[in-house]
Amino acid sequence: MASHPAFPSTPPVSAGVTLSSADNGAWKQILEAPADGSGVLVGRLRAVSDDTAGVSLIAARNIGGTYYRIGCATVPAGAGNSAGVAWKDLLADLNLGESLALTPSEGLFVMPITNITAAKTIWLHLEGAPL
Repeated sequence: MASHPAFPSTPPVSAGVTLSSADNGAWKQILEAPADGSGVLVGRLRAVSDDTAGVSLIAARNIGGTYYRIGCATVPAGAGNSAGVAWKDLLADLNLGESLALTPSEGLFVMPITNITAAKTIWLHLEGAPL
């Protein structure tokens, strides 16, 4: 019997993207599940911002070139960038805090629907696992 638990050697999925004022009103891809796999399970989608105003993001799945909106989440001003404001878990708003499964070739995108202030940034980081 093993003295410690054995875990499968499945590599994690990690993706990051930045949003700036140049991205206002445009779709930006966070991740596309590989076509040759079984999909990706998104476990966390973390947002950090240095903007002085809250920014609302629409999220969508892209399936075959069509954007299917799945919800809206607001990143608070200064989220995760100061001691007083925690980072934002976007899945809490988009999927009731549950993980989100993407099928092969399916993409996860966001679009700012309130403007990101010039010279400010929102950083998004996705943590997941292949299915």
